[in-house]
Amino acid sequence: MTDERAAAYLLEELTEREAEQFEEQCFAQPEWPTIDLDAVEDDLIEAYVCNELSPDRQQRFEKYYLTTGAREERVLLARSFLRVVCSADPPKPSWMDRVRVFWSRNPKKSSAKATRKHGRH
Repeated sequence: MTDERAAAYLLEELTEREAEQFEEQCFAQPEWPTIDLDAVEDDLIEAYVCNELSPDRQQRFEKYYLTTGAREERVLLARSFLRVVCSADPPKPSWMDRVRVFWSRNPKKSSAKATRKHGRH
């Protein structure tokens, strides 16, 4: 089972026969491939929330995937999470971070410092 095939299954892009084969493949496994399908769902939800789906896939996502309250809640949660993460201020560099950047951009000063430290002029 590939991620693309699982996504096509979730978005009902497969023919009826292909969907049956996909289901048979899932049932043939010792355990239902929940982890695989969850990962595919997460990727689809993220792509949907970030407007990265093609227009056709976006329409299919809305029509075939968003069919239950639980799925709608997952999308709302993802949208809220991304809004919080994207709106958070990036951490400000510490004093030590700024010193490291300064020395990495000024190699002559850095080597002069090393020379003085070791007693060479």
